[in-house]
Amino acid sequence: MRYLIFIFSLIQPIYALVFAINESAKKKSGYLSLFCIALAFATFAFSITPPIEYDLYRHYERIDSLKELPLSKILEFEKTGYVLFDIYAWIINSLGLPKQAFTFSIVLIAYLLILSIFNDIKRNYLQNASPIYILLSLIIIWLSIPFVGLSSGIRGSFATILAVYFSYNLILYKKLIHFLIGALLAFLMHPFGIVAPVIVFLSYKFSWWSSKSKILIFIGLLLSLSYKLVELSIEFTLSFLSDLDIFKAVYFEKDGEFGSGFIDSKSLFGVIATVILPKIPLYLAQFYLITLKTKSNDTFYLLLCFLCLFFGFFQSFYVVSDRMSEFFILIFSIYLILWQSKSRTRFDRIFLWVYILSLISYSIARIYDTRFFVFDNFDIFFKPLLFILFDSP
Repeated sequence: MRYLIFIFSLIQPIYALVFAINESAKKKSGYLSLFCIALAFATFAFSITPPIEYDLYRHYERIDSLKELPLSKILEFEKTGYVLFDIYAWIINSLGLPKQAFTFSIVLIAYLLILSIFNDIKRNYLQNASPIYILLSLIIIWLSIPFVGLSSGIRGSFATILAVYFSYNLILYKKLIHFLIGALLAFLMHPFGIVAPVIVFLSYKFSWWSSKSKILIFIGLLLSLSYKLVELSIEFTLSFLSDLDIFKAVYFEKDGEFGSGFIDSKSLFGVIATVILPKIPLYLAQFYLITLKTKSNDTFYLLLCFLCLFFGFFQSFYVVSDRMSEFFILIFSIYLILWQSKSRTRFDRIFLWVYILSLISYSIARIYDTRFFVFDNFDIFFKPLLFILFDSP
């Protein structure tokens, strides 16, 4: 069956998506059906034509500007946050591929990395689980992937995906060298990509403290209630970093569009969609973490508690908080599935469904701001894949 789904995906990946999800939820399924899921979202990303105010428009302009330039010339004036981006853009241009191939391949790789984590969990932890729990686990992982961030911003969200993938392999399989390489790749993709790996590494080294780490959640909640004082302390501390090339002061401006002033730039519906709804999974996760009985050497739990503390510090700085929330939600979703794979109470089962509903609201909120161009191209719903890929300008 999976081979038929694969062939169907090569013809029309969007309509094959439902069949691929159903096949991937089976205990004996492999990577082929997961590839079909990734292909569907990569095709969706390929079809996006971004407006001028979005990062993707700027990225496409940058890719076009690198045409005809030798790699040595590109690297001569390279900025830290664009090293991998520009090298890969040069490869795309050298192969004569359209700039949309950049987004297509990044989204494809990102989905494959995260779905491979699901496949590993299914193979090693869910073999005795019920079919419905495996399906729900897949849905949770799928909804946790930041499609809008990947397809409209690329760099930041892909750095997050790299951090999640290599962190998972560090925590469960002790692959420290792989993790360090992954942290470097995340940093070279986007400077902010180094923040999550640093927190992961601290959690990994001090995992023995996880039994006492619940206090970090309460401190984070307390800080979020005294955010004005936190803003002043952060403003003072970060003033020392303003001369660094990788530091973007605009994200920490108290009244800036990307900082505390973000809410003022939105309508009521905009605030609900971009500020309130995306935080529901985060608050639910914090509530669930508080209810768990903590134990020593639980790196995942300590990591999530550190992240709760991070949100307490930076909750009023929209971009910083938003970028870390992508990492938090993916890590919590993985931890939730692993935790409930051992045993599930009635409370756990109810929470699982509530959390899925919150992820649906999270996904809807992500789509809201980009609805005018994410759904602008309807060719993907009736054109075969080859026509979509080779008819692009």
